[in-house]
Amino acid sequence: NSATSGQVIKWNGSAWAAANVGDDDIVFEGTANNFETTLTVEDPTKDNTLTLPDTTGTLLTTDQGDVTGIIYVYTKTADAIQAALDALPDDGGTVILKPGTYTFGSDKVTIPKNNVTLKGSGSRSTIIDKGTDTGYAIQIGSKTGTSISGLTITGTTAGATGIDISGSNVDDTMIFDCKFHYLKYGIYANMGTISSHTDLTVRNCQMEDITYYGLYLKDTDNAIISGNTIAGDACRPANPFPGL
Repeated sequence: NSATSGQVIKWNGSAWAAANVGDDDIVFEGTANNFETTLTVEDPTKDNTLTLPDTTGTLLTTDQGDVTGIIYVYTKTADAIQAALDALPDDGGTVILKPGTYTFGSDKVTIPKNNVTLKGSGSRSTIIDKGTDTGYAIQIGSKTGTSISGLTITGTTAGATGIDISGSNVDDTMIFDCKFHYLKYGIYANMGTISSHTDLTVRNCQMEDITYYGLYLKDTDNAIISGNTIAGDACRPANPFPGL
């Protein structure tokens, strides 16, 4: 509390005090030793905002090995999820969505790399809401090793698609422990005339009140469909489109 405007502040183990380390540094002094942790800000070239979430956790650094391939998303938007996916290492990684409703509307998310895991905090806790939009929520295109789990994708007019799988050389895809509710398609994998999709696993998912197909597969080889539930409108005899 002795620092004035423009000075650097330093934690000496018991209190904040003025320091002369650098123009943009905050220094944390170790207790009864000569070691310090210095928080340094680079010279900004634009206005930036760093937000510390209202939660308890540990900040990860680039020197902590494979742990840097795990990114948590707190902001409940498609843009925040896409930014996290894009920030993963080139060889892939994991994006974990914290509980809450992620309002997509017309926005969507595309898996940008191979070996990507997109994981919610459970289908009752992490919800993606497409609202009245008729597009897809998540697209897997020309990627291998994609895993999606632990989330719900829903809409309000049953016109959207939950997960769209399309592109060439789409291999080794796993979708499990998800719920698809009030959509046109839950999972839509129509490879058509392009290269087939191989090794698709859909396990323990729930498709409810889907107006066309809960799970639509075409030109998909080595598919494992296990433990899924298709209920609601998709199973009505009067519905011209079956659940699967």
